[in-house]
Amino acid sequence: TITESGFVKSRFIDDKGSVAALMGLLEIFNRENIIPNYTTKIFISTYEEVGHGASYIPKDITEMIAVDMGCIGDDLSCTEYDVSICAKDSGGPYDYNMVTKLIDLAKNNDIKYAVDIYPMYGSDVGAALRGGNDIRG
Repeated sequence: TITESGFVKSRFIDDKGSVAALMGLLEIFNRENIIPNYTTKIFISTYEEVGHGASYIPKDITEMIAVDMGCIGDDLSCTEYDVSICAKDSGGPYDYNMVTKLIDLAKNNDIKYAVDIYPMYGSDVGAALRGGNDIRG
C-alpha cells in the first residue's frame, strides 16, 4: 500500500525493500554497463528473521554487507529519510574500516545518513560470523 504521504506500508517491508534496493542496483549496473571493482555476490537469505540466514556463505567471501531496515526512535539518530549505518548490534561492533568506508561514501555522494547502535538487533553479517566465516562485516 502506498500512503497519501508517499510512503510504502507493508508487512516485512524491510526484507521487501532490501530486495528491491538490490534489484535496483543490479538494474543500474546492467543499464550503465558498470562493472564493480571487486567480485560482488548478491544473495538473499530466507532465514534472516530467525537469525541463521547467512550462517553458511561461500568460502571465497571475505567481506559482507547486510542490507536491511533502519530503525527510527527516540534513542536513535536515524529518521525515515536517512540511510542507516549500523556500527554495532547485539553481536558486537561491525568492522570499523567498513563502517568508516560506508560513512565516507555517504558523505562524498551527499547521501543523508545516520550512524546508530542497535542493541536488540542482529543481521546476516552476525549470522555469518557466528557460523565461523572469516569475514569483515
